[in-house]
Amino acid sequence: MKGKEIKILQAKDADLKHILFVDKTVFGSNEKADLTARIIKDNAAQPVVTFLAFDDQTAVGYAIFANAEVDGWHQSDHVSILAPLAVIPEYKDSQVNKLLIEEGIKKLKQMGTEMVFTFGNPEYYKKFGFVPEAESFGFAPPATLTNESREKWMVQALTLKGLSKNVGSVVCSESMNKPEFWGL
Repeated sequence: MKGKEIKILQAKDADLKHILFVDKTVFGSNEKADLTARIIKDNAAQPVVTFLAFDDQTAVGYAIFANAEVDGWHQSDHVSILAPLAVIPEYKDSQVNKLLIEEGIKKLKQMGTEMVFTFGNPEYYKKFGFVPEAESFGFAPPATLTNESREKWMVQALTLKGLSKNVGSVVCSESMNKPEFWGL
C-alpha cells in the first residue's frame, strides 16, 4: 500500500469519474465501468449508497449499495444489494474492502435498511456477516442461478424486522437485472 492512511468517503455525483477509474484499473475494460455507471444512474436503484476509498488523492476502491425490493414486502421496507465492490489490486491485501463494506452497512443501518444482499465468494463475504444461500431462507435471487452458484447469493439482516420477514423474491433495478451482472 502506498499511502499512510486510507480515507473512506461517501461518494457524490461528481465522484463518478473516480469510481470508473477504479473499474478500468481493476477490470481493464470499459464494459464493467459502463455497467457500474448504469447502476449509479438508474432511478430504480436509488438511493444508491456509494463509498470510495482514497489513498491521498487517488481512488483505490469503492462499494456500491443499490436499492432493491422484496416481492410481497411493503414499500417502506428497505433492502439493498452490495454490488459491485472493487479495489485496485495493490490494495487487495489491505483493509480497504473491509472499511468500504463496514461504512456502507453502517450507513444502511442509519437509513433504516433491513436487509442487504450480495452475490460473490461465500468464504470472503462471511467475514462481513453475510450468510450464504439466501434462497434457503426464502429470498429468491433476481436471476436464475445454477446449482453451483446458489451459495453465492447471500444475505445479512440489519434489523430484527428483517429477520422476521424472511420470504419473497428480491427485485433489483433494470441495470442489475442482466445475466452478465450475475456472472451467468
